[in-house]
Amino acid sequence: MALVHFCFGSDSRDGDIDKQVEKACALILGPKRLKASSCPEFLPTTNNSGALFARPSSAKLQADVSIVLDDWTSSPPVTLLPMGVHMICFANLSLNQIKNWNCKEHYGRLAIAFTDQFRARVGAKNVCYYNWLDLPHDPKVVAYTQSVRAQNPDRCLESELLSYRKPLKLWRAFKEYFSVISVQNTTGIPSLEVLPYSRYPTGYEFVKECEARIVLEADAEFLSFLPTDVLKIYAPTEKARIDIETYLKTHWDWQPPVELCP
Repeated sequence: MALVHFCFGSDSRDGDIDKQVEKACALILGPKRLKASSCPEFLPTTNNSGALFARPSSAKLQADVSIVLDDWTSSPPVTLLPMGVHMICFANLSLNQIKNWNCKEHYGRLAIAFTDQFRARVGAKNVCYYNWLDLPHDPKVVAYTQSVRAQNPDRCLESELLSYRKPLKLWRAFKEYFSVISVQNTTGIPSLEVLPYSRYPTGYEFVKECEARIVLEADAEFLSFLPTDVLKIYAPTEKARIDIETYLKTHWDWQPPVELCP
């Protein structure tokens, strides 16, 4: 298996392959480093039977900038607290799997495959995917909830549940129950914003991504790598392949294979 890091897929989705290649060369291959970013993940705790839950969509901003929620319903069996995780993401794939990997069009077909030695050195871990309905009976979720209620949260368990667990797919309940409520004050006039987990459509199957990740400390912006950590580079077009290969010949002592993404 290889750790495959896809680069600047948004540029590919916008149809700007040249920009995607330029950024990959200037920001990743040139400085030989990957940039970490904060991604929303969910920390699960079980709820008491009969508890009530306020729908984030009912949030209203008061004159004193407090927030009132006035639409209450029966609580879901698990609360999922959205929190940012500072990380670098990869697909955990064998090179033979890339041809049939369903997500490569979304992520842009420009990718760097890293060696097993790199994986071991940086401590990359595979994501564990869960069914939301199974979480109330998950031993780790139950144990973490008990530690929270005892006012002694198990931080190791908390880190595992938040950093390396992910839903099998994006259920509708994630947008209905677990949106982030944010107060903005960029213009001097406070405003309320309800931010659902909307990077993906409802029903999106995360499990197909075969994700692995490296979680970094919040103050670590980049993770450096060596040219010899690179097993192979995939390019989205023949022109992109030639441009990347030409760039590496003048910037790297080691020349990994550069191939068209299958």
